[in-house]
Amino acid sequence: MWFTTELEACSCRWHDVKTGYESADVIILGKVIRILPGFAEYLTPDYKVDEGGDYYETGDSSLERRYYHIVEISVVKKIKNFEIFDRIEIITGAFESACGYPFVIGGEYLIYANKKGLDYPVRYDHSKLPVGSLPGRHFTTNLCTRTTPLIQKELDDIEAYQLNNNY
Repeated sequence: MWFTTELEACSCRWHDVKTGYESADVIILGKVIRILPGFAEYLTPDYKVDEGGDYYETGDSSLERRYYHIVEISVVKKIKNFEIFDRIEIITGAFESACGYPFVIGGEYLIYANKKGLDYPVRYDHSKLPVGSLPGRHFTTNLCTRTTPLIQKELDDIEAYQLNNNY
């Protein structure tokens, strides 16, 4: 069994307010309380190339590890989906190159997040316990959402969109 770290590059297509709003399960204005390191480990099948140039599974597997930040957020204002806790945890990639959002402790952000979890459990680095998936408490975000440090114009744009669409 091999231990590897997968390298990724973040490539996003920016969304307008409508697409960002409609694709997010939750939009909040929040302040970052703390950031904890986390990771996920999972097995991936190994492949080889045959003489014809086609890939096939070897029957072996490799242990992959991805790194995340678990960001504790104090909710200042609930903008979309009011059935959330006053403190939530956002899971995002640990590196911007893997589309992780670069939150800073003490920063206030307009956060577009989703309930959809990851395909494998993320664990707290300090305790190896899995991060829960409590409804209303755990969400994911990344650089490809409209998440941004608090900018009044972005907040105004969301409120105008809500007003024009009867939200």
